[in-house]
Amino acid sequence: MNLRSTPLLFASLLMMLGACSTTRTGDRLVSMNEAKTLQADEWTSFAQQLRDSMTPTVNRLVGRNQDEAIVLTLGNFVNKTPRREFSDARDVMYNEIRKSLVNTGLVRVSMLGAGGSEDVDTVLAQIKEDMRNDPEFSNESNVDDLGQAKKPEWVLFGEIVSIESREGRRTQYDYAVNLRLLSVRDGASVWEDQIVFTKQFEKGLFGA
Repeated sequence: MNLRSTPLLFASLLMMLGACSTTRTGDRLVSMNEAKTLQADEWTSFAQQLRDSMTPTVNRLVGRNQDEAIVLTLGNFVNKTPRREFSDARDVMYNEIRKSLVNTGLVRVSMLGAGGSEDVDTVLAQIKEDMRNDPEFSNESNVDDLGQAKKPEWVLFGEIVSIESREGRRTQYDYAVNLRLLSVRDGASVWEDQIVFTKQFEKGLFGA
């Protein structure tokens, strides 16, 4: 073998190995680890899709509320995927949802009962108990002197699930966030949707 060609062969091998840990989502290549979870910009996109889907229901509820903004809190978004990253990113997700909804001017987000138990009935019962026992919620107003939302009338719950499928060198990750908006008063669901993200990871010829 011509020794002069060795550096070229080595460089080509490095390029091929570098391609072993990339995946394409949209028009950009990302790492395999990124393919297994959602990034900050994807949580922003998720929150915007949630807002757009909820808007007709929110408009209807605002109309029934004498054109006053509705007050909701964020219940637990249960991570039912095998990826711990979805639990670690919960604060990022909550912040994106809160900003997206509050900026419509139609929603106030109360922190009462935010997060909490994975059981829906337990969360609803705890919110009612807090409102009965806390002097802060003793008056009829949904807004305090500083204009902060106080009494949540609705709770937004979520469930994150994933499906992983393989075909040849390609692995596809489908993530879905199942959403429900429930009444604190009676637990009735007034809006439901599912928002889906799909990512594909393709191993290179020398991928593990």
